[in-house]
Amino acid sequence: MSTEFDLCVVGGGIVGAGIAQAAALNGLSTLIIERKGWGSGNTCRSDKLINGGLENIYRLQFLHARERLLERRTLMEIAPGLVQPSWFYLPVYRTGRHTPFATGLQLLTYDLLGGRGGTPWHQRVPQGEWRELDGLNQHNLQVVFAFQEAFTDDVQLTQEVIRSAKYHGALALCPVNFDGARRTEDGYRVQVTKGPRTRTFYCRFIANATGAWSNDVTVKIAGLNRLPETRQVKCTYIEFDQMLSSKRFFLEGKRRDQYISVAPWRDGTLVGP
Repeated sequence: MSTEFDLCVVGGGIVGAGIAQAAALNGLSTLIIERKGWGSGNTCRSDKLINGGLENIYRLQFLHARERLLERRTLMEIAPGLVQPSWFYLPVYRTGRHTPFATGLQLLTYDLLGGRGGTPWHQRVPQGEWRELDGLNQHNLQVVFAFQEAFTDDVQLTQEVIRSAKYHGALALCPVNFDGARRTEDGYRVQVTKGPRTRTFYCRFIANATGAWSNDVTVKIAGLNRLPETRQVKCTYIEFDQMLSSKRFFLEGKRRDQYISVAPWRDGTLVGP
């Protein structure tokens, strides 16, 4: 087994898996290491959505939304069994911050940015069908829009990307602990452990893809001239053990540019921004 690589990826979430896959596909000898399990960190604590970010339309971040929607389409094409379209329902209330006209315009822009060949365009749900949306509060309800987003099992998706990276030549080690790295003339000397066994690898570059733990990993890399500054972003998701509804919803958040998704997940419900 080789101990010399072009790239060492630290962190086996969806970001690290994607980096390893892209590197291997482009002919780089690649090593990826993960401490617990593939997709067991930040990746599994998400809203399970692959979308363009409807809030980006309100913020006028059209290019960002367009890029994400194109990525969504690509994933739906190459991984139809893992990334599947699903209908979401967006209610508009008289007591809310958004009007039916503004919300409809927002969704129309979202459709246009998604382009042809993606998901169907949004619809207005007839009032006679509202009662079929179990769990929806109909008090002061003005209109309900339906539109499609992509839904995925993030851990399963990560595992499939890792399999693809390995198929194209990457070495994937899990579970192993990243002990640290030290600069050499040609790159880095990386040390990892699994139980009592310690292994050493040499690589030209290191990709730190550990998310919320990135600062902990960075300080273990000796010889860096300047530590990159990182900003922690906090996001909370609540998982209920009861299924609140068989439908998926987007609800208005506390801010005008924020939506909260409510979706069945396994035998419960996942709620989050």
